[in-house]
Amino acid sequence: MKDRYKGCLILILILAAWVIAALVPPEWTRRMITCRVVDAETGEPIGGAAVYIYWSKLEGSIGLSHEATIERFEDVSGEQGYTEIPKYSFGRYYMVVYKRDYVCWSSDKIFPSWTRRDSFNLKNGVTISMERFRPEYSRKDHVRFIRFMTVGRDVSIFNDIIDQEEVLE
Repeated sequence: MKDRYKGCLILILILAAWVIAALVPPEWTRRMITCRVVDAETGEPIGGAAVYIYWSKLEGSIGLSHEATIERFEDVSGEQGYTEIPKYSFGRYYMVVYKRDYVCWSSDKIFPSWTRRDSFNLKNGVTISMERFRPEYSRKDHVRFIRFMTVGRDVSIFNDIIDQEEVLE
């Protein structure tokens, strides 16, 4: 009998936590973390890299859910490669970093293979290692990659950069 009540109590607590989490405004769970952008080969800092992060969460009921924006954030890394970006305790993120003469870095895909990036973990002090753009890479494919990684997102810094990259094609 006690086990039955214990199971009901656990279920009630889980449901209560779920309801409370749904009512908490996202900004209550937002904090800024430090990120550093470096050259993958030399480890030297990369200043002037465009950094974009998009946070979202699922809203709606099962079967009728949709992705809702929590925040879109853009910045440019400083001379020593550092920038601060928002981090939330819940939701999904998508991050893109780009600097001319480097391969566009994405938290989701790897250029030029378009394979899924599985090893990235967003945490304070994270380092983004950027590979230099190689002569054997296609600029046209790279522009396509950058556009795909930023499609449907309001990314003014990236739009300017993509225009510069297309001139290099």
